[in-house]
Amino acid sequence: MPTSRIEQQRKERLADHLDKMRRLQEAVRVAMPVEVCHPGLPGGVRLGSGVLEIQFRSTKELLSRLFALAQDVANEYQAFEKRASAAVRA
Repeated sequence: MPTSRIEQQRKERLADHLDKMRRLQEAVRVAMPVEVCHPGLPGGVRLGSGVLEIQFRSTKELLSRLFALAQDVANEYQAFEKRASAAVRA
């Protein structure tokens, strides 16, 4: 492979990597209000018969509720699994 082609591929990989890093930095800058953890699903989140419903008025509120849900699952997986299983059976 000619040196110029290798250099071009290296530059493309670098540009792709830098683009990914820019997008990641943009995501990190998003400030979300985070609710205090409590047992059960976060406000605005419901489990129905095979359905997860999340109500929100803004992108930040959606991200905040998704984050709170992820925290609930991470902290109380067995309790969440029971709620989810019960919702599917309902």
